[in-house]
Amino acid sequence: MDKSTSVPQSTGFQLLGTAIGEKIHHQRQAKEWASSANEDLLKQVEEAKTQWQSLQTVLNEVSDPRATEQVIHQLIAAEKRYDYLLQLVKEAQMHNYTIELR
Repeated sequence: MDKSTSVPQSTGFQLLGTAIGEKIHHQRQAKEWASSANEDLLKQVEEAKTQWQSLQTVLNEVSDPRATEQVIHQLIAAEKRYDYLLQLVKEAQMHNYTIELR
């Protein structure tokens, strides 16, 4: 058999090493994704909190009844979004995801 055309045969150890390497790679990717997702979630929580607080300030300053009603609807929606995001953070912490509240 000509050496230039022969294909090296993989051993069981080589296949096992490849499988382990792939698993480690996938675990690293999952950790990076979780870390990125945590950062995104915390950013959304902070943005929702800021929006909710801003709307509270606007509500205290508005005098037109129609504008007041509109701000109240926006405030309720912002509060619900903020509560929902906080619930997501709590659930992530229960499942041992890495999330640190600032």
